[in-house]
Amino acid sequence: GRAAFLVWGPVEDVTMFTVISGASERVLGESPWHDSFDPFRFAAPGALAAVMSAAGFAEVEETELRLL
Repeated sequence: GRAAFLVWGPVEDVTMFTVISGASERVLGESPWHDSFDPFRFAAPGALAAVMSAAGFAEVEETELRLL
């Protein structure tokens, strides 16, 4: 079988989320991104590949595509 995923890059690279995060931290005193909900947890190169390999997938590949 095969699996394909699309994940966000670093939060700093996504202006919309940087603004949301900054506003949340000012109003709520904390970032909206935490362990139970972090859409950026696979942003670092190799992060998703490591999880997929640990889950038993073989021949795991990552390709970075930037949408501007």
